[in-house]
Parts: sequence; structure tokens; C-alpha cells
Amino acid sequence: MRYYEIHHPYYAMIKAEDENEAVKEYINSVAGDEGEEGSLMKEMDEIDRDTAIIKFSMAAGEGEEKTAITEKKRHFNDEDYSILLIDGALV
Repeated sequence: MRYYEIHHPYYAMIKAEDENEAVKEYINSVAGDEGEEGSLMKEMDEIDRDTAIIKFSMAAGEGEEKTAITEKKRHFNDEDYSILLIDGALV
């Protein structure tokens, strides 16, 4: 699995097999239209797993101050979760 961040128009950290899958997931779950793939690719950075884990573990959950690390670890590793972090303006 690879990890990507898109910063514009809204921030998201996405877990995906490749860049194309990450962009599709961003469009489906965060924002954008299918015609924007090229511009989203330019806004996307690949990050390593350790960086993704640190950012994910430091983020507060929706409506929560903190989540137990065991729960965060379970969500991070769960194959059903592809959007790991999302811009707070969208929550």
C-alpha cells in the first residue's frame, strides 16, 4: 500500500495501490470531478508509511479529543479505510 496527500482544493491523506487509485478515491470521497485528474495529480505528494502513521496517529477523530492508539492502529491498517485524513472543513 502507498500513501498520498492532496492539499488542494481540500486536504486528504489517502491509502491506495497507486496514484490513479488515490485520485479516484479523492474525487469519489472528498471533492472534484473526473476531468480534474491531471490537476489533482499535480497537487498530490507520495509520503512514506512512517510519516502517514505519525500524521494519522496525531489527528483527533471526528468530534473527539483523542482516540485510543489501538483503535487508530486498527483503522490505519484496515483495508476498508482508504481516506485516512480529511480536511476539517468537510466534516
